[in-house]
Amino acid sequence: MLFRSAALGEEPGLGGVAVRLVRPQGGSGADTVEVVFHADGVRHRVQEVRLVVGGAALPDPDTSWRLRRQVEAEMRPLLLTAGRPFHPYYQDLDLALLRRAWQRRGHRDAAVQAAVDELGDLVTVTFRITPGPRYSVSGVQITGAPDEPAEQREALRDGLATKP
Repeated sequence: MLFRSAALGEEPGLGGVAVRLVRPQGGSGADTVEVVFHADGVRHRVQEVRLVVGGAALPDPDTSWRLRRQVEAEMRPLLLTAGRPFHPYYQDLDLALLRRAWQRRGHRDAAVQAAVDELGDLVTVTFRITPGPRYSVSGVQITGAPDEPAEQREALRDGLATKP
């Protein structure tokens, strides 16, 4: 079965992704997914990646660089960097990474959009981040059996708090 998915980054003029679901012979075992990159013959390279937070009109290069470094310190590096080949699939992975980075900071409803500007065979990718409200934990409650001693509940809470 072969299909294309816009969610995986189909973008006119920039190539796309084909996904094939492979079922094992005899119907037993786990299905596997094969991801196939294809291009239209035009090779694009990333000229610049910008990060913009909130309603700022244009990203300040220094601010954009600092935001990128903060995200990379918290998580993994972005796949799109200056000089590397551009593909919408990498763009979608970076969108998800940036969304998770802001959610880890307490912005549960964070939204990230990408804009790609082409100039010849170079592209500039601008990620616009809308953090939304910041949430924080007001309290944690652990309940157990009515006859469970308070010491056991506190030990359970302390044990959970030390796990990553």
